[in-house]
Amino acid sequence: MNNGDFVAILDLNLEAAENAAAKLGNAKGYKVDVANEEMVKSVVDQIMAERGTIGIINISSAKWQTSRRL
Repeated sequence: MNNGDFVAILDLNLEAAENAAAKLGNAKGYKVDVANEEMVKSVVDQIMAERGTIGIINISSAKWQTSRRL
């Protein structure tokens, strides 16, 4: 990623999220169960505190899939 974008990778398996983030460069892995709404909200709040803004959220899981520009 050469354009300065930051990618937050959320996964139930923190090690997998961190490994994927390491391959991207300007990214960070976070542990979250996307089936747990409160946990997702907490991680989004954490990302907002760290980064100041979120431009796009794309969630893909076996339970549900959505993408939204904020």
